[in-house]
Amino acid sequence: MGPRRMVCRRAVGRPAVGSRAGRLRDTRRLLVRVRWISATAAAQTKAPAPAGYTTQQDAEHFEINVPNGWNRRGINESGQVRYTEGEFALTVVPGRDKVEGNPDPATYQKDKEPELAPYRSSTWSSVGDIKSTKVGNQLRVTGRYTWIDGNGRSVVARNFVVALGGSYHVVLVTGPLDQESKVTEAFEQATASYKTGG
Repeated sequence: MGPRRMVCRRAVGRPAVGSRAGRLRDTRRLLVRVRWISATAAAQTKAPAPAGYTTQQDAEHFEINVPNGWNRRGINESGQVRYTEGEFALTVVPGRDKVEGNPDPATYQKDKEPELAPYRSSTWSSVGDIKSTKVGNQLRVTGRYTWIDGNGRSVVARNFVVALGGSYHVVLVTGPLDQESKVTEAFEQATASYKTGG
């Protein structure tokens, strides 16, 4: 009787410990987990508001950076949330007016937006810096407006309109014309940070 032959069998589809296939499988699993952890951390990390501003999580389901010291006024009958400080005001309209047909924020801003009614009715007014930009599927429009108010003061306004979820959202900052730099700064911070929860 000849010597016994030993046969080593391995389960099909299960690489031996330490094999190249096994190491590749473990590496893939590790990469997937690292990517998941990175994506989760990025989603949970928010950039802090710049110096002089506070990120407001508003009760009307939007987020926006507001200058420190500006006081919030609850939503009014015109569907506006206002943050004010002296003669300055940041007005947010989080989806009051429905989009009719195709979104056209430029025409809405020019002819229909109630917040710009003082500009349209003023005996002296001007408009400029109308810009349209597209971010993904969103068409956004901004503009600069000036007018004389009912008290004879020169007002400057920076306006932003975007169609979201079938409605127009407005961010408007107004203030004295001779302090336009403050209006512009508040406007840029507000529009760059504006997010809505729908």
